[in-house]
Amino acid sequence: GIAYVAIPITHAGFSQPQVAAMVEALKHEGKVLAYCRSGTRSTLLWSLAQASLGADLDMVTRQALAAGYDVSPVRPLMDMLASQPR
Repeated sequence: GIAYVAIPITHAGFSQPQVAAMVEALKHEGKVLAYCRSGTRSTLLWSLAQASLGADLDMVTRQALAAGYDVSPVRPLMDMLASQPR
């Protein structure tokens, strides 16, 4: 009863198709579990998806920090995604 969506992330970083795939995955009803070995890539991709959806970036940053993750490496990209028309 669990849907599975693979969004591979490599050392090359994040791309727009990966962000779009995360946005789509987050649209599923119910809870969504995003995971990777340490949680960092999942959290960074989640933060990028949230930015592209127009979320409050300071709130996203605080939520990630409360979970033990620093999104500052992708904050410029978050700002860029947030500024794009939806």
